[in-house]
Amino acid sequence: MKAWLEVLRISNLPTVWTNLVAGTCVAGAFADVSLEGPIGGWKLAVVLVAGSMLYLGGMVLNDVFDLDIDRRERPERPIPSGRVPATVAATVGWGLVVVGAILPWSISIATGVVAVVVAGLVLLYDRIHAATAWSVVVMAGCRVGLYLMAGAMVMSEVQQDAFRITRPDLEGPLVALLIAIPVFIHVASFSLVARFEVPTSEETCPSCGHPVLGDQATCPECGEASDVATRHERAEATLGRRRTWGGTGTLALLLPFAACCGLATFVLGIGNSGAEPSEVFRVLGLSFAILVVLGIFLLNTTRDLARRPRAVGRFVVRSIAAMSLYDTALVGMMILRAVDAAPAQVGAAFFATIACLACFVLVCWAHRRIPGT
Repeated sequence: MKAWLEVLRISNLPTVWTNLVAGTCVAGAFADVSLEGPIGGWKLAVVLVAGSMLYLGGMVLNDVFDLDIDRRERPERPIPSGRVPATVAATVGWGLVVVGAILPWSISIATGVVAVVVAGLVLLYDRIHAATAWSVVVMAGCRVGLYLMAGAMVMSEVQQDAFRITRPDLEGPLVALLIAIPVFIHVASFSLVARFEVPTSEETCPSCGHPVLGDQATCPECGEASDVATRHERAEATLGRRRTWGGTGTLALLLPFAACCGLATFVLGIGNSGAEPSEVFRVLGLSFAILVVLGIFLLNTTRDLARRPRAVGRFVVRSIAAMSLYDTALVGMMILRAVDAAPAQVGAAFFATIACLACFVLVCWAHRRIPGT
């Protein structure tokens, strides 16, 4: 059983749930769609199940596609070690992805189309991730797809009459896309850091790039030191800089709350916007509190990577968990909107916030028992 949990990367699954819940709550709030009824019941259940299947199927197929590489480099992994049969894993993986792409069609055409696109991105990532660093963009796109799936589900609640479908309100899905952009940057950044875990020393001069033999101490072209130790040291320094860039990119999750702080401050400054000062102060206060809490978590994560550059795995799993904390903060912000715009929705937003926070705790706990990478 543990072997299957490792292949499925089950410890990361709650982050998929929070992505979908956050996308639903934010899109629903801006589209003025009630979180009660189908949108908070069977439709949300369908996208949660479908998103989970797409994620789990992608994780299994990731190991199936990497079987030859794992046999050489990581023979202890569940599939190459024989703890999980390769044919069974392939069957399970493909089955999960196919079912995950089909289920959302029961909600609407738009939701089904987004699910198929996400499934395609999952398969594309599994196929190319070992060959190119650009695959991190595809992985980040999979996460964006989860928010868009939730937004499309919200859009499906548009009113219909007997003759035609009214023009869909795209405000909800567009807002879901906006909140997904920082996640896109965050995921691409920590995925790049993960690719920079081990330095590779090419047989070229670190100074001029001229080819050198493995036992040459100096470059025959420029005369600079080019022995193995020097090349390794230069490679480590280069990776250190790249890890720093990637670690800084993960701070993108702070952008929405920094923007809210700036906007609230601007509204208070001009003083003639028509907004109630008490409402603006609430937005400013909560945004600033979220900025501090989430910022402390992310900065500690990046500082830990700077202190221990070899601890890339720890950095990656903490960055994965940060997505659930981000989703918790987004849903929490919707409580303020519900207080003024839809008081009946306060309870649902509060429950969703607690659920996302519980998922964050669950991810952190699960990472101690099941590897997340």
